[in-house]
This record gives sequence, structure tokens and C-alpha cells, in this order.
Amino acid sequence: MTDEDPAWSEFLRELARKTKSKGPGREGGEMSLPVALNNAMFRPDIYILHGIHGNILFPDVGYCEFDDPVKAWQHLQHWCDKALHAKGEPGSWQGGFPAGFEIGIVSLEELAKSEPVWPLLKECGADIINPLYSEPYLRHCSEESTIRQFEIGLDILARNGLGASVFASSEHALHPQLPQILKGFGIGLAFATARLAGGAPTSYLPKVEWEGLDGTVIPAIVQQSGLPNGHVWHGRFFEELPGMIFNAVARPDLPAVVYANIEDFANPMPGSDAIASHAGELERARIRLRGFSDMAKAPLPVSRRVRWSIEDFPIRYMESRLISLARRCEDFLVMVEAADVLLAALGTQTHEGQLVDAWKKLLAAQNHDAYVVPFTVPGLYSELQGLEDTNAWTSEETIEERCMREIEVATGIGQSVLADVTGMNAASRRAAMEKVPPGVSMLNVLWDRQEVIGGRLYDLPAVGYAATSSPFKSNASMTFQEQTIVIHGHKITIGDRKFPITRGKAGIVMDAGRYTATLRDAGNRIDIELMNQTPIEITIEVQGKVVTTYPFGAEPSTERFGHASRFAWIDEELLFAHDGTPYFKQEPGKFKLQVPAGEHAYCIARASTLLDAYKQAWEFACPPVPFMLPTGLPAGDTLARVTFNGCIPTSFRARNGTCIGRFLSIDGSEPVIEGGNPLDFSCKPARHEPGPWRILTYEIPVSMSR
Repeated sequence: MTDEDPAWSEFLRELARKTKSKGPGREGGEMSLPVALNNAMFRPDIYILHGIHGNILFPDVGYCEFDDPVKAWQHLQHWCDKALHAKGEPGSWQGGFPAGFEIGIVSLEELAKSEPVWPLLKECGADIINPLYSEPYLRHCSEESTIRQFEIGLDILARNGLGASVFASSEHALHPQLPQILKGFGIGLAFATARLAGGAPTSYLPKVEWEGLDGTVIPAIVQQSGLPNGHVWHGRFFEELPGMIFNAVARPDLPAVVYANIEDFANPMPGSDAIASHAGELERARIRLRGFSDMAKAPLPVSRRVRWSIEDFPIRYMESRLISLARRCEDFLVMVEAADVLLAALGTQTHEGQLVDAWKKLLAAQNHDAYVVPFTVPGLYSELQGLEDTNAWTSEETIEERCMREIEVATGIGQSVLADVTGMNAASRRAAMEKVPPGVSMLNVLWDRQEVIGGRLYDLPAVGYAATSSPFKSNASMTFQEQTIVIHGHKITIGDRKFPITRGKAGIVMDAGRYTATLRDAGNRIDIELMNQTPIEITIEVQGKVVTTYPFGAEPSTERFGHASRFAWIDEELLFAHDGTPYFKQEPGKFKLQVPAGEHAYCIARASTLLDAYKQAWEFACPPVPFMLPTGLPAGDTLARVTFNGCIPTSFRARNGTCIGRFLSIDGSEPVIEGGNPLDFSCKPARHEPGPWRILTYEIPVSMSR
């Protein structure tokens, strides 16, 4: 190779040095790929996959790879051109190779307001590898926002003639229910690898059959034991490629090696043009440039069937305030949607369009950068990456602050909808939860249950409402030992300071100065409101095992540092649920919830089974909704005939004029819904196969029974 292609020449020489090539040209003069590899005859087939990553663009400001939307558009065009020149047989490609596109759909949607984004992607046949709306850390999404991230992202792609047949995420987006969710949305291949913010398991061969928590099986590409997974940072993938090829040829025991790189597209990627110009030579040397979706049909050896646990997908600790705020907003929007569709039985109108807008605001705020680098301001990413100054904005607002505004807007939309369907504004609803005024009824979106509201006990029918109550007398059994509370025989310590205890109408108040906890008897559980000025720990003594939760799943955990999305079930008898503080530490005999500064809520309850723990946690997360009962209607009624059995409802919503309910089966049973029709994840008619941990969707008739 001559000096006309110095990047390719350097690539060959570096490869020859690493493989100890025995041919001419190793130290100077002309070099060829066969010569560079002549000491690596017994090498595996090597598959090279390259993807580009970028996010996030709001209407008024951009961050990270979208510090400058003009440059982002140029980057997108560049990689679409590479993909466009990779049509037909690999040996015939001229100046191109496949590229996987992991660009936040929210950012593409915004960029498309000024540039022909969708026609460009469609023309090049873009291989969309991550259809999530805002590229979140899925462990930080609860059940419904997990579904909406896929649903809304895929819907936008479909409206623009695009789709996604594989799922790969450079940021951590893995847990044991992913096979069921991917298959439910028609995605047939997963890349179970992670670049940043967490870990993933390995396997000897590059492909496995991944069996999820519910038994759903999906093929997956994994990192191979003893080899890098291909992810490289700072745009250095093609410069590092000789070393990765050497790592592969040093493993003649392997029939195939797969490197799947996803790189920030704002970085220049030296060497990529040289690789594109010599794709045919690489193909003949069994170094195969491929698209991510090509791996679905590639003749890759399967290592084994795996059933990974949540402990196989560790996630790093993050300090963003959005972790709590987004979780509360999600629970609120789920409640608003349920009230919106169920109260329609009383004559109100549904608000589908407004609530979709609210969800999109929340989902945008869940983007991963706002969680892992919340301090980022426009232009900072480019500065830290050593890129040209691309800050096209005057804003100094951090990405965390910008996303907090998105959540405020989402919450505001929800409040407006709730005021419309309940006939009560937010202040009136809050007051009603302390003292229920005449004419106000309580909507319940769960099973038959009793709930203490304003010091009175309400017997609430399943998916219905009640306006009558009876006196309630607390019989909670709690004792105090300095800063330790003993509840149901378990010692729970809040912080590390002794505190005085006062009792009043608000409940039991523990004031330690920098943090204050208020405990209330809610009947079947103890609710705790905590206000702390500094981070603290809540420590619970443990005698046996701890079960922790993730979206649509729960498993025992022995992690020393872990993440419990909704609750921990301790010693098979104590539930400890939270409203947005998921990180914990474990020491022998101790479970320690990590509590950042702020206002938080918790509940403690007895739970003799995991299903009972789920039900108690859902009653904590889904309080009754006060509403003005129209004149002439009965004081209590059901609005949909649902028997939940061993299932937990994760949402009720209006969609295309009908009520859609989604459930998680804990024990393998199905809900019994009078007049209900089973649906798939896309809300099309389907047949359900019952089983534990199955996600089940139904069309549900809504009407008054009397």
C-alpha cells in the first residue's frame, strides 16, 4: 500500500506488528492485508459492527452530542452516506459499511422540524438499533414508562417508514424481563452488552439463547469471555481495531468473534474512511463488516441457553434528582390516566392527546445523560471531548434542571386533566385527603381494599368508588429505641442521630434536626414521610434473604451495592417500599437504603408472600383519587368488573376510545375481566399464554353497574 492511503498503511503495519507477521513490509515498504495476517492463519471469523450514538435535543436547547444541531445534522448525513454505500454483497462495497443508528427518537423528532431527517434515514435504509424514545437507563424506568419508551419510539419510527428489528444500547438498559418486552414489540435480537454505567455477563461463544424471567426466549449477542466487547470511547474505535483483531486472532479456539461498537457520533473517527475503502479486502480475509440487524441471520455458533438474574446486570450509583422526581411523575400520570378513562363512565370526556404529550415530556426527561452527568450544560460535552467549540446556545441551565422543567410540564398537564375529570383542583384534592368534604367520593383503581383517608376508614370496591366511611382507630404496633423503630419485630434505623418523638394529629414525628420523619398508620401499613437536608441511610435488620424489584420483576439479591426499583421484601415477611430512592447497600444482617437529600415517602407493611408484598406496595403507590360525585349517582359502585387474582395492574388508559388495562401476573394466573378481550403489546387482538411474570394487556369495558 502506498502513501496515497496513509491511514490504511498504518492500520496494516500496526496489525502486522501485533500478529508478528513474517512477511515483507512489516517495518517499511508496501504492506498488504494477507501479509499482515500471514502469522494468524487459524483465526476465527471476525465480525465488526459499528453504531453511532447521540442525544439529546430539546426545542430550546441541546446537550452532549447535540451541543450544536447543525453539526449533529452533518454527522447524521455522514453516517447515512456510509450506510448508503454498503448495499449489495459486502465484497462489492465502495467507500461504505453498515452503521447502526442509536439516536434518541426524541432528538430525531425535534431535528426533523428543521431538517429532512426521516427521508434521509429511510433512503439509506438506516439500521435503527435502539427505538427507545429518549435512551433511558431502563432500570430507572418503572413499568409503564418502560412500555411507553418502546411504544412511542416505535410508533414515531413506523409513521416515518422505519422500524427496529434488533435492540442494542450503549448505555445500561438490561434486566431479566427484556426478552419478553422485546419479543412483545416484535424485536427479535438483543445485544446484551453494556458500555457505560453498568455491567453485563459474558459467554464463551458470541451468541446465546436468552431466557427471560417469564420464560420468553430471544437470541442475544453477548461479550465473549476474555475479549473486549468492542465498545471504545472518544472516537478511537478504528484506531484501536488492529488491537481488537489481534485479540481475536489470538483465540484460535473460537470459531467466531463479534465486536459491536456504538460510538458518540460527535467525535471524529480517524481511520473509518480507510476501513470503508477496503471493505472488500477485509471481507476476503474473513473480517466481516456487518450491520447489527445482519447478526440475526449470521451463521454464529450458539454457546448455550442462559437465564440471567438481575445480579448479572449491575448498575452504577447515580445522584440525579430526577431519579425521584421522574418516578413520582410516572406514578402520577398512571393515576391520572386511570381516573381519566374510568371516570368516563360517569359522563366525563377522556384526554388521550393531552396525556400522550405529558408522557412524552416525562420520557424525554428520562434520558440517560440527565441521570449520569446531571451537571452538564450546553457545550460542556464538546469541551471535555476536545472538540471544536460547538456551543450554539446561551443557556447555562444544566441538563438536570432542563429535564426537571419537562417533568413540571408533564405534571401540570396531568393536574389539568385530573381537575377536569374530578371537578376538583390540586389544592382541593390534597385537602380532601386530610378531611373529606361532603359530595366527594374516592376512586380506587385496584382490588377491593380498605384505606385510611382523613382519619376515617373507606371500604373501596375493586375498580370503583365509595363515598361512605367509618371511624378508624389506630392499632399499629411500634416501639422506639433511640433512633430505631421496631415494627413487626424488625428494627429500622433512620439516619444516625437520636431524635425526640412527638405524637399528634399528623402522626408520630421524629425530629433529628437535619432530617424529620412523620409516621402515619394507614391501616394495613405504616406510611413514612421523610424530609432530610443531607443524604442519610435507612437501615433494616435482616435475618434471612432480601428480594428486590426491577421493572416487571423481583428476585433475591445478595448484591453488596444494588438497585431496587420499587421495594425490598425482607425475610419473607416485611415490605419496605419507596417512592424513588432505589439504591441500597447490603452488609451481613443489614439492608441499607441510600436516601439523597430531599423529600421522600416510604411504607412498611407485613407481607407473608411476594404477591402480598406487591399488593401492599401498589396500595402505597396508587392512593385513592378524590372526585366530586355527580348528583343522583349511587354512593358507591364499580366501573369495570375485574377480578385481579394474582395480578398487579400497571396501567389503565384510554386508547382510541377504549379502556386498555395492563397487568403483571405474579403467580401465573390471569385477571378475570367481564367482557374483556386479550391484546398484544401493540393493542391488537391476541391470545395470552398464562405464566408467572407475564405482562398481560386487555381491552376492558367501562360502565357503571347500577
